[in-house]
Amino acid sequence: MTYFIRLFVLLALAAGSTAFPSWYNCSPANCQAEKGCTCASLSAPGGLSPADTPQIITITHDDAVNPLSNKVVKAVIDKHTNPNGTFLPIPYTRR
Repeated sequence: MTYFIRLFVLLALAAGSTAFPSWYNCSPANCQAEKGCTCASLSAPGGLSPADTPQIITITHDDAVNPLSNKVVKAVIDKHTNPNGTFLPIPYTRR
């Protein structure tokens, strides 16, 4: 349940919301990282500035990996690089 609340709050933030929903209630006194709990926040983690906060972006295939879908993903990935100029990694896993 906590996962879905965090997901909702993050989606609201991504949509441009500047405040938490009225029903959201998380007390930092009761919710601590060492207990496996973290309240949602409008601040970057660890005191980082927003410009220095890393982002993880996942691009996935919808359904099977095939030559056409691989070509589309590569077309997106190849247009971007990391800040240090290296290409973005593309890990593939098999089940």
